[in-house]
Amino acid sequence: MTHPINAIVTDLSHWDPADDYAAAKAAGVVGVIYKATEGTGYTDPTYVDQQHAAKTAGLKWGAYHFGNAESVAAQIENFMRFASPDLDELFCLDWEDNGDSTMSAAQAEEWITGVETRLQRPGQCVIYSGSCAKEQLGDRKVEFFGSRRLWLAQYSTPGVVVKVIRDSGRSG
Repeated sequence: MTHPINAIVTDLSHWDPADDYAAAKAAGVVGVIYKATEGTGYTDPTYVDQQHAAKTAGLKWGAYHFGNAESVAAQIENFMRFASPDLDELFCLDWEDNGDSTMSAAQAEEWITGVETRLQRPGQCVIYSGSCAKEQLGDRKVEFFGSRRLWLAQYSTPGVVVKVIRDSGRSG
């Protein structure tokens, strides 16, 4: 019999870096997913120091890329050069509405496939999305997206974001 795992993982970036990972761990946080890159050239200036501090405190680490409509190949290169996730690190595509620069579903699939291929970790990318995926995919069942974990933002109280990672049902 399996039991649900209710691990507390926090989503951070240069907008809201942590100042005490040891305290976060003591409060029950087990991991951090941190913004590493955006588009073709942005790298989060707080990423490396935050990664070191979180890992020193014994927390799991994950990196995410905020995708846009720029060259997917250049976005992959930006993420891989800067974040270069280790085998034990989660990696994620942040696929959100970004006005005229919103990443398309085809671009999201290309980014995910490219990063998974470069890391030799097929099917392991987590997709962070909400209305963007819903609007672009509609009612279509797309096996590619459905076979990966979804990190869903659910906005409720102003300023509060509940994020859920849905397991695709895969084992391993």
